[in-house]
Amino acid sequence: MYVYAGQDGTFTLYEDEGVNYNYEKGQYSMIPMTYDEASRTLVIGDRQGEYPGMLKERMFNVVFVDKKNPKVFNVNTKGVEVSYSGKKEVIKL
Repeated sequence: MYVYAGQDGTFTLYEDEGVNYNYEKGQYSMIPMTYDEASRTLVIGDRQGEYPGMLKERMFNVVFVDKKNPKVFNVNTKGVEVSYSGKKEVIKL
């Protein structure tokens, strides 16, 4: 995931099974994310919801971009590796 400095920001990662309408029955998850420019802190919040086959744990590759460190998007760019298991993680960038 790329985090761009300059302003505060929010994003919600939404996931479901992707092959049916079970999301209409509440079978989906959302992971809220917020970036605070003043403290240069990314918060990956508590996961909300669940669905069959959902990843219980995952790794986020957080790539920080600002004026001093511009980066072209590349899926292979290495950033800060964050292990996430559904509970709030605070990352100082």
